Amino acid sequence: MKADTIRGFEYDTDNLIKEVVGGRANEYLLAEEEATVFKAAGYPDLDVPPSVSSDAIASGRTNTEACDLILTMATNWRKAQADLRANRLLSKAKVKAATDVSDIPLIKAAWDEFLMTLRSQIIE
Repeated sequence: MKADTIRGFEYDTDNLIKEVVGGRANEYLLAEEEATVFKAAGYPDLDVPPSVSSDAIASGRTNTEACDLILTMATNWRKAQADLRANRLLSKAKVKAATDVSDIPLIKAAWDEFLMTLRSQIIE
């Protein structure tokens, strides 16, 4: 029961990440990197990074607005990742330390509630 519950935490985590970024993790990292450089350079009118300009064109925003949105989304996702990791590790530790198997469903229920709340915050 402990091993299955712990595997479930890993499975849930992987599925949420796939749901949010799919196979586009490198694309998102590149967009964040390009937006960071663009903002640090003062949002120049020339030499707009492709990730920023493509987002601006697709969304009808200015390059500055698109850049800031990319960075806001990246910051929010980084926080969500940190929360997901911290809660997964804590939940696994609680299951491993459980001396009474009747505690495991309570730990799993708390995990499920956390996951549902996080999912609602990051998936639109």
